[in-house]
Amino acid sequence: MNLLIYAVVAMVVSLIVSFAMMRSQQNKMSAQDVEVTTAEEGVTNKVVLGTRDVKGSVVWFGDQKSQAIKK
Repeated sequence: MNLLIYAVVAMVVSLIVSFAMMRSQQNKMSAQDVEVTTAEEGVTNKVVLGTRDVKGSVVWFGDQKSQAIKK
């Protein structure tokens, strides 16, 4: 019986968190907002020692057109 109560409480809490996260998503990106780094011949790559966030080089990004979704 305790396990059933725990499962119901966990489900209710997860639903509340899910609805709160859906409402807080105001940073929706569009296809025009994507920043693409490029890989060019002759440009040197940086050497990183340790742990650090660096932008990667993109060789091919694909089709960059946006199309409206029709329902």
